[in-house]
Amino acid sequence: MRILLIPVTEREKFQDLIISEKLDSSLSKKGVEDARRIGKFLRNKVRIDKIYSGSSIQSKETAQSIGAILNVKPSVIEEFREIDMGDFEGQSRDTFKRSDEGRIFFYEMDKCIISGAKETIPEAQKRAMEKVKEITKHYNDEASIAIISHRGILACILCGLLDISLAKSWNFKLGRPAIASLKSRDYGTFELLELINDELAKINA
Repeated sequence: MRILLIPVTEREKFQDLIISEKLDSSLSKKGVEDARRIGKFLRNKVRIDKIYSGSSIQSKETAQSIGAILNVKPSVIEEFREIDMGDFEGQSRDTFKRSDEGRIFFYEMDKCIISGAKETIPEAQKRAMEKVKEITKHYNDEASIAIISHRGILACILCGLLDISLAKSWNFKLGRPAIASLKSRDYGTFELLELINDELAKINA
């Protein structure tokens, strides 16, 4: 089967702030247009059997905009929520990058413990991957599903599907808009077929 990992598109508020679920926002006009671009791209490439989204407004609206183009109704999955950013929720990305946690996060994601967070990053990966495995049991080898959420948790899922360390997540560019396409192999493992980034911005919304 094929799994498409799609990051949320641009939000209207909190553009330069770190958010997970406490701060949330609807999509900006550009965010809606980018989601429509993704939908149009997929419509001409692959049949999507089901769309799953995280629980944030941003995730749900991205999924709804894509689903409207593909005529697929999204389902919200709580386990696909973003990584808990703890005490850094609402702070600038630059503040986080300069912190001890931030320096570890961007080089050794699997070892990062974020102060004030309710779960570690490996724990976040575990709850998301358990749900992915539960969902994929219901599909045959020809099926294609899309998972739409924030880039942190999608990086966890990507590494889990490829069976690689979380520390290697930064080897893969998941921009905005973007699609990571993975295909199942034998014994429940997956391979990365393609990462699509810049090509999507050229599509008319």
